[in-house]
Amino acid sequence: MNYALAEILVKNDGSKSLDSNRAEHAHHGLEISFPAKLPSNLSLKEAASALRAKPHTKQNGRRSGTFNLWHETSRETIVLGKIIREHTETYGPVLSPSPKRLPEIASGGISLLECLQYMPSLTAELSHEGINSNYLRGRIYAEVINGKAVTNILVHPNKLEMIEALKNSMHFSAQLIEDVNVVEYDAGFSISIAKPAERPFGFNLPMITSLTRDEQRLCCTHSPINEFGAFLAALFILGNLCRYFPDLWLDHVTANSSLAIFAEVLCEEFYHRVPCLLLAELTQHLFVE
Repeated sequence: MNYALAEILVKNDGSKSLDSNRAEHAHHGLEISFPAKLPSNLSLKEAASALRAKPHTKQNGRRSGTFNLWHETSRETIVLGKIIREHTETYGPVLSPSPKRLPEIASGGISLLECLQYMPSLTAELSHEGINSNYLRGRIYAEVINGKAVTNILVHPNKLEMIEALKNSMHFSAQLIEDVNVVEYDAGFSISIAKPAERPFGFNLPMITSLTRDEQRLCCTHSPINEFGAFLAALFILGNLCRYFPDLWLDHVTANSSLAIFAEVLCEEFYHRVPCLLLAELTQHLFVE
């Protein structure tokens, strides 16, 4: 939550200071919810599905708290990739993020499972548990030839239902009908969007994250939280479970449950990803390997 507070203070003016928000937002902004029984023999998918973080709502129906303040200014990040010009190759922004606020989390909240699925760097680890990530591997790069920019999106092979979900999340303006070229493969596809350099893009894509300079992950749904928000909600759930239900958590730790083991994986990934995500927000520079 301290990282979220840092983002709130940097992105807003004095009207969002800690003092001014204490009366209205003196709450984490999330509330943990799970069934009366959460046995340690559950699979990770079963346990993580049962654990939820719900938005904190006041009697008047308004959402409040730190999480809500953070979510008001949370956005997608720019997409970094290779830029190929006639005689040079460099790396830089190839897609700009939408300036719109992300969709609000449903009143029923978001499950720990959903949080994990919205973390693009955990795709392989989730696969070992028999869980599909919401992110697909891909590569995005731009070419500028004779003053015309072409953005190329290559989606690597994946399960057909994931590929179809990603396709259905992409929307293009009718004005681009002559500029968009789609090539479908057995379990993947590629899209090339050509446009004059001065014309803005006319399409809507789901969230895309640059894991490295040459590898991007594309979300197959329109996510209500970005990667930082997924870590924030997931660690809120697990932190509350450890702090306020120690007997239950001790049972899971003693039994080496799937949930307890994956909690360690999540914490390791937190130290690897979240400081860079926060630094990117505070400095407006993207940091990738």
